Formats: sequence, C-alpha cells, structure tokens
Amino acid sequence: MKSWCSHLVTAGRHVIVAAFLAGCAGDPASLIPADPEAVDPPGVRHASGTSHSGAVHTSSAMATKPESTPEGAPEAAGSPHEPVAGEVVHGTFGDPIAVDLSPKPVVVEPPLRPRKRLDLDQLNSALRGATLGIGWEIASKDQLVELALTLGKPDYIDQTIENLEPSALFLKFLGDASRSACDAVRKRELTLAVGDGALLIEANETQTSATAPVAIDDNLRALLLRFHGRSVAAGAPELEHWRWLYQTAELKLGQPLLAWQAVCVGLINHPDFYTY
Repeated sequence: MKSWCSHLVTAGRHVIVAAFLAGCAGDPASLIPADPEAVDPPGVRHASGTSHSGAVHTSSAMATKPESTPEGAPEAAGSPHEPVAGEVVHGTFGDPIAVDLSPKPVVVEPPLRPRKRLDLDQLNSALRGATLGIGWEIASKDQLVELALTLGKPDYIDQTIENLEPSALFLKFLGDASRSACDAVRKRELTLAVGDGALLIEANETQTSATAPVAIDDNLRALLLRFHGRSVAAGAPELEHWRWLYQTAELKLGQPLLAWQAVCVGLINHPDFYTY
C-alpha cells in the first residue's frame, strides 16, 4: 500500500487528491514534497529556467546577461574599433582603377626662349632700315644717341651692362621716335613714285579701302614684311586688326596718306618691331 502511495506522490501534484482519497495519508499536506520540482514529470518547466531533467530553458539562457569579453579576446563582428596609441593599423585596398600596360608617351615641347628687346644700336638700325634712312632726329641730332644713357646704355663707369627691359620710359621714347620718323616718311612719300617709298608700296595716296580694298590689303602685307619681317598671305587673319587700324584712321583723318602714317606708328610700337 505504501509503495503504491509513493508512486502516486512522485506522479505529480495533480494526483495528490487521488492519493488522499485512497487512504495513503491522513494529512494532505504530508503528501507535498519539500522540493516541488522533484515531483514534476520530465519536460515541465518552471520560472527558475530548469526542468526536472536539469536542462536549462532557452528563454532563461537568453535573459541571462552575457559576461564581459575577456581581455585580449577578439571583438564581435560589426563592433567599432577605436585604435589605441602605439597600435599598428593596417590599411585596406580601395576600388580598382584601370590603367594602361604601358605609360602614355611624353610629348616633348620644342625649346623656347623669352623674347628679347633690341638694344639702342639695334633699334636705331631697325628704325632706319624700315623707313629707308629716316630716324628720330631733332635739329639734326639723333635722339637715340643723345638719350642713350637715359635709355639704359652703359657708361662703363657706373654701369657696364645695358638695361634691355621694355620699361615705361623706353616705350614713351619709342612712341616719340615713331611719330617723328613716320611724319618725316609721309612727307617724303609725296615726292616718290609708288613702290619707291617706305609707306606706299602697293597702293597710292588716293586709293581708299572703299575704292581699292585689294590694293590696301596688299600694301598692309608689304608693310608687315618691311617692319616686322613677316610674310602674310592674302586674306590671312593677321591682317584683320591692321585693316581695322587703317580704316579707322582713314575715316577719322579723311586722307589715305595720313592713315598710312598711323599704320606706320602702330607698326613701330608693336613688340614684333623692337623685340626678337
């Protein structure tokens, strides 16, 4: 009888009443064991997280706070890493870039040198050569000789090297020289036949841009060759601004020969005349 009652007790709480009715004990409280978990059947889970078999519940294990990572153990994937002083940080490769197997050929530019200004002797010679012997003279004195020291020619006492900078002072005196020489050239042109002078080479003093545009362009090309040493083809873009200068002077002054004098002044003041 006692053995049968013990079996009922171990079966669980839901048969305690049946054991009491069977006469296994006089007091129902004596049938409740001290450890309630000991009488539950396998698989019945409690709030403590363990079953009768001792297995840990999944929900209890997940609720348990994880222990801290031991020092020196690798960090979890995805967690940010802050480098510390003295730590070697290894870089990573970026996106690939397509490159040629052989480098691009190097384009070697031809050697160039900056343009140089003519010295005073060269400038005086170039001026007289372009105007067929007329220079910058006042009272029969060559002003490029009289103003040589002012324009930077060395005196070999205080200065031994000529100053060849195209300074504002140089350009001012060059403008004076061009106006003086071109005025003398214009006056001389009246006494010479077409082609014998320095200004009227392909056009005469009566032809204008309206009556003889081809002759005007031909005369401009001849002047560029004489003053700048440049051979320009007919209708070349280089003629455009010189044509504009002639037409503007002709419109303002009303005389073709005065317009050619203005072109003469512009040609001498252009850098292509006093530099090389």
